[in-house]
Amino acid sequence: GISADEFAKAYNSFTVSSNLQRAEQLTQRYHVEGVPFFVVNGKYTTEVAKAGHDCPQTAPTCGEKKLIELIGDLVATEHRH
Repeated sequence: GISADEFAKAYNSFTVSSNLQRAEQLTQRYHVEGVPFFVVNGKYTTEVAKAGHDCPQTAPTCGEKKLIELIGDLVATEHRH
């Protein structure tokens, strides 16, 4: 572990502060309301609830599987352009 002073120094550093500010900006830009949340090439956003919107409630991993498929399809689309 690290000491409380070392943690505070790292947490309050310029790098961490800059990264937190950037994360907040991206969260607002893409309207992130939960995680996991994916952005593909700055154009497409998706999450389990969106990808699996038509999954039956009796298939709990259906949304996750559809999410992975959707991300793959979006990445492939971007590679073609």
